[in-house]
Amino acid sequence: PASLFERWTADGQRLTRADLRRHLQDLGLLPAHANALSMACAEKASSEVHVRAFSELIGEVATSQARAAVTSCVAVDISIRQDAPFEVVFVSASKHATLSAVWSSKGYPCSPLSIWRMAPLERKTSLYIPLGYIAAAGFKEPSAPCLEVKAGKTKSWFATVDMAPCRAWVEAAMPLPVSFRLLWGLVPAEPGQQPLYLWRPVPPSEHFVSLGAVVTVTPAEPRGD
Repeated sequence: PASLFERWTADGQRLTRADLRRHLQDLGLLPAHANALSMACAEKASSEVHVRAFSELIGEVATSQARAAVTSCVAVDISIRQDAPFEVVFVSASKHATLSAVWSSKGYPCSPLSIWRMAPLERKTSLYIPLGYIAAAGFKEPSAPCLEVKAGKTKSWFATVDMAPCRAWVEAAMPLPVSFRLLWGLVPAEPGQQPLYLWRPVPPSEHFVSLGAVVTVTPAEPRGD
């Protein structure tokens, strides 16, 4: 929340209620929910919102009273308006995906298995968001399912596309994990075998869930980026 304020305001501290409502709608909130949130964190008898009040309401400071006040709104925090300047679609096999092999069962007495990671990708009019690591039978690169966040159509291919609403929605709907919990580890017994560690991402609040697991070949906790 504080980082959003830094982008939305000159001093990073105060914002008018009307401007906050407009920025929340740009993130994809329905007008009624954006209005409810902006009114809930506005100072009494004032049209201004302070960064601390906004942070408490959203959950960065996270007082129990603030969370209770916003429960009904946060549940639809990432709703996409019908007139939003972008759309989100599921792509079962993205032709734009770039995959990198993370682990393989080479050297193990088992059927061939490999695990791959897709890197997030931004193109002219779309963001491609991976939905976790991909396990594949064999060592061949698999297809890559992902979410595509598509900006609105432009009149010309050479026209400038505003990707800010797409990035803002992804940041709000898919925040980075705050930490990782080790689920399982495989320590090699023979030379030539790769170690394997599976981690569960810990979301920033109870309003989010993690999709799948993160895979590493070292016992060090992954980075949150």
